[in-house]
Amino acid sequence: MSREEATRILAGEGERLRARFAGVRNLRVEPRGGQIWSRTASGDITVSYANDFWIVVELASARDCPATPVGGNVLLRFVIAR
Repeated sequence: MSREEATRILAGEGERLRARFAGVRNLRVEPRGGQIWSRTASGDITVSYANDFWIVVELASARDCPATPVGGNVLLRFVIAR
């Protein structure tokens, strides 16, 4: 996901994310540094790096982390505030 798309989603969904997850201290867009794995016709695997982004949800404590996987059309990363 591009930085622009992640920023747009955060602007539109930020309040919903705050309401959905207890203890949200901060929401921000950060580089994800994702990998794209491909297989060539000869069977070799190549790995390239994507210039992609996700939304980081900073929580007050580990107790606030979701107990189950969170799905949707945007990647979320949960971190604990220091």
